[in-house]
Amino acid sequence: MEYESELWIEICSPYYIDKLYNIWRSMI
Repeated sequence: MEYESELWIEICSPYYIDKLYNIWRSMI
């Protein structure tokens, strides 16, 4: 349970979103 919440925080972090957005842009 604790691991899942940590993973969720990591996924929701602005850094991760920004990185994912850069990957998404490079695919187009």
